[in-house]
Amino acid sequence: MTFFDVHINRVPYSGRLSYRQLDPIDTLNHPMLEVEENILEDLRVAPSRAEYLRHNQRMVNRIETPGSEDPYYVLQIADYDVDSITPFELKQNQPCLQGQRFSQTATARRWT
Repeated sequence: MTFFDVHINRVPYSGRLSYRQLDPIDTLNHPMLEVEENILEDLRVAPSRAEYLRHNQRMVNRIETPGSEDPYYVLQIADYDVDSITPFELKQNQPCLQGQRFSQTATARRWT
């Protein structure tokens, strides 16, 4: 999620939502803009350009849907200008509806 992305996330399909914050390796998030440009231009990303996947703040959301054997996952990755990924409700295994807001990001302006 970058400064240019939507900062309110919604549930794609109804189900039961649980989440887990993954510990970042670094204190500050790394920029993702070059990777996003490569996706738009080439629809591919070189692994050497995706170091931020391990370094930046991440949140993995697991949603179990009725009638499906397997849950689906929504992985959120913060860009360098995003300070935090925060769930709206701090409860695990909560029922959620399609289109319901489940998470937001907080951004602080950095002046250089």
